[in-house]
Amino acid sequence: MSKKELWRQYLVKTNPRPLYGFLWKPDLKPLPSIVDRVGNRKYLQPEDLLVEDLLAHAEKVLAANSGWKSDFPQAISPYLGVPWLEAIIGCSIRVRQDKFWAEPSTAPYELLLGLKFDPENKWLRRLLVLHQELVWYAGRHFFPVSLPLMSGPLDLIVAWRGPEQLRFDLLERPNLVKEAVGKLSKLWLKVAQLLMKMTPPFADGWFTRMNIFMPWRAATLQVDTGSFLSAQVYREFGLPFDQALVVSIPGQTYHTHSTAAHLLPMISRLKYLRCLEITIDPYGPSRDELKPIIEDCQKRVPIMLAVWNEADFRWAAQTFQPGGLAVVLIKMELDGKVEYEQLLREVLPGGNKDVIRDDDGTAEIITGRFCFSSPLVLAGMIL
Repeated sequence: MSKKELWRQYLVKTNPRPLYGFLWKPDLKPLPSIVDRVGNRKYLQPEDLLVEDLLAHAEKVLAANSGWKSDFPQAISPYLGVPWLEAIIGCSIRVRQDKFWAEPSTAPYELLLGLKFDPENKWLRRLLVLHQELVWYAGRHFFPVSLPLMSGPLDLIVAWRGPEQLRFDLLERPNLVKEAVGKLSKLWLKVAQLLMKMTPPFADGWFTRMNIFMPWRAATLQVDTGSFLSAQVYREFGLPFDQALVVSIPGQTYHTHSTAAHLLPMISRLKYLRCLEITIDPYGPSRDELKPIIEDCQKRVPIMLAVWNEADFRWAAQTFQPGGLAVVLIKMELDGKVEYEQLLREVLPGGNKDVIRDDDGTAEIITGRFCFSSPLVLAGMIL
């Protein structure tokens, strides 16, 4: 069975075995070259983000991924750790050694309510330049380009107001909050549509930032702040706008955390949702608490479970039905390759190696790139 067929089966929950791999997000931390150039604790500007930084980063990602076995190719985006949407809406971006931080705005709600999509926004223009250059580079090095991490509308309002202030806003002026989230949702969609239009297909499809194949142009939605929101707040201030986004994007993965397990039943019921990714957090609900929730979600939508350790990897692989199940091991650094490959042999039936090689044995799927002897091998392998 070809990888492409396995990917398609997963989306309709008919894959005969779970999809396995690892989830490495090498662009979550700022590049040292950018931090050194700008200076720690200073403010980032669009012109500080250079094309050569991005392409050098992509080259390192491809080299690091070489030889790692996975059902998923490694998509690369122009994220570079930058909270792009927060910057686009006016948050100042503070440089730290381990993170670019979006500071809450002191501007009044009226500014946010008057927010309109501006194609001349300096942060947006820089993002589009970097995305286009990455597309050019990918065309010469054979890897999928994905959209960068894009904070969801609720994440953006939390970043804009700060979590403490937003709590008061929800009590004192909920209508303003809802209107602002609606504005942010429309901006989110405009930016995503621009980037999706610029992103070429790879293997006859597109890939989300979770490395999940879609036969349609794709983006990743999220509500990273879901752990701090009640189900009632999400139902009123998030769900309607998320539904509008899902309907407007042909292929999507929704990124969530197990610490937001109380929101998963609602998110999994979003009409036309293609895939739900759940990061199993170490300090979230227990396995026993999560099991019925995940099983319920999997009845409606394919799921990817991203776990932090081998024990949770085995649990996820052995507990849930294979149809519509993907399990990935989160890796902050690409180390422990021998242990990782041993883990794959444990969970595959009889140590089956189809996670490593395609049927004809001529090519090997490696996260980040396809190894092949010629472009013709690549073309034949993905059919």
